[in-house]
Amino acid sequence: MGVGVSDLGTMSWQLTNDLNIGKDMANSAVATMVVVAYFEMRMASEKEVWELVAEKANRWLNASLGAREGWKVVYEKVKKMVAE
Repeated sequence: MGVGVSDLGTMSWQLTNDLNIGKDMANSAVATMVVVAYFEMRMASEKEVWELVAEKANRWLNASLGAREGWKVVYEKVKKMVAE
């Protein structure tokens, strides 16, 4: 997996600044994005095990960040890093 600590920090910082949210919320959002992306890309064959968790996580992301612009751009970056 091509996600490093500095990458996560950069993405958290981007969310904090672009979306005007707190650092804790940004850190939680990035961590959630990484886990869901990992499930989807690295554990696809076991989808029945994690599918409900990923659905709940995606609902939380949409509820917490959905009205703000730009968070999905960060999510796409996370997915690319996890795919590496």
